[in-house]
Amino acid sequence: MGEKLEDLSCLLIEGALLGLSAQELYGYALERRKKVSVKRIQRAALMLLSRDGPHDKQLFEDLYSFAVYARFAR
Repeated sequence: MGEKLEDLSCLLIEGALLGLSAQELYGYALERRKKVSVKRIQRAALMLLSRDGPHDKQLFEDLYSFAVYARFAR
């Protein structure tokens, strides 16, 4: 797995711990990483969904869905 994708995953977890919703988390990722693509956010959310751990899977499912929507809305 790439270093950029791992950094983005950590950023998404950080935002989730702050209590951000899926749309806020998407904006948080775009704000913190200026050159991140929607596709990369999708991949990071999907990677987090496949991991075992104490994170909220529903939040990352919503984020993945929102990223798919944003990708096709362009």
